[in-house]
Amino acid sequence: DWWTVSVLGLSRPYVKVHYGTKVEQSAPTMRFLAQCGSDVNFDKRMVFSLDDSPDVEEIKLTVRDQRSVQAAVRGDPLVGRAEVRIDRDSAGTLVQERVDLRRDDSRDPPGWLNIQYRVVKREVVRDTLLFLGEKSLRDIANAMVGVLKAPDGVKRLLDTRPKQVAPATGMLFGGCAQEESFKKRLEKVAVSFCGEADSFSEETDDEVLGRLAPLS
Repeated sequence: DWWTVSVLGLSRPYVKVHYGTKVEQSAPTMRFLAQCGSDVNFDKRMVFSLDDSPDVEEIKLTVRDQRSVQAAVRGDPLVGRAEVRIDRDSAGTLVQERVDLRRDDSRDPPGWLNIQYRVVKREVVRDTLLFLGEKSLRDIANAMVGVLKAPDGVKRLLDTRPKQVAPATGMLFGGCAQEESFKKRLEKVAVSFCGEADSFSEETDDEVLGRLAPLS
């Protein structure tokens, strides 16, 4: 730890997110301590089920600096803590917030976090996909984001294929490799689709089509 921090001047912050009894954590991100005020991109997507903790109204975030020897004795040093209140009525809408990190021994925030979240309600997604003709393309795109960002979202989407186009059970190795390759390509397209759909606000159907067309 002394060599890493004092000599090399390196820091390895990570963020831990608590929702009820569930906890998820990002991987440590290496950065130089000399880069005061620099941004750290944790690049971590986490999925929690609101039904598991119906009475919990916020998520708690903790940022720490990873250590090795020191962690065994005193734990990783605390950078700061923050809380974000979940707006359950924002279903389908991408919510973006910036929250200050706080620490008991510091009056000034040691930093901040830019976060975004989306509340996905199964019944909203289901009703949207059941009555496509009555929904705008923006609403349909938001519903698809809810499907694709769920755990194993791309796999679930592939599982809905008709038997005529789905791979046969027990197919040979070549077929398995081809299916895996197709899944990886679809995952890349899904990331691009979700990134585009997340920025929709008041676009018309024609504008949505124009922005999604390059992905086809």
